[in-house]
Amino acid sequence: MLKLIPDSKVNAEVSRPVSAGPGLINTMQQRGDLREYVVIALGTNGTNSYEKLFTQMIDALPSGHRLILVTPFDGRSNENSRILNNTAEWMRGLPDAYDFITIADWNSIISSQVNILAGDRVHMGGQTSMNLYAEMVADAVNAASRRPAKG
Repeated sequence: MLKLIPDSKVNAEVSRPVSAGPGLINTMQQRGDLREYVVIALGTNGTNSYEKLFTQMIDALPSGHRLILVTPFDGRSNENSRILNNTAEWMRGLPDAYDFITIADWNSIISSQVNILAGDRVHMGGQTSMNLYAEMVADAVNAASRRPAKG
């Protein structure tokens, strides 16, 4: 990621829940760490409250920022994968309602290439999947540059 977007700041944590998103945006803003382009990749640990929690993140984003949301993916056929597919589908409609939101559609990109993921069909499976993910985020940041910032 840092090779494709060298001036980025990555704030990652294993198993971070979607519910942490709104508070994290506020904390980063207070510290002065929130960049113009904010990429949120939460949701793999699915929740049925995704609409409420992502709407709180959208509302928490201060003016002057662009939001890139990464759609979650779970390649297993279970309840979590159903929730994540619903989450991804809902996210895809957000740019129609919010002109400062761009979608990085990991769910669509990886769903036909699950063989490059780890054996659990959720986590990165090596350099190929990590490169694809980083390129997707860089493309979304580029697309977001052609959309307005939050007013």
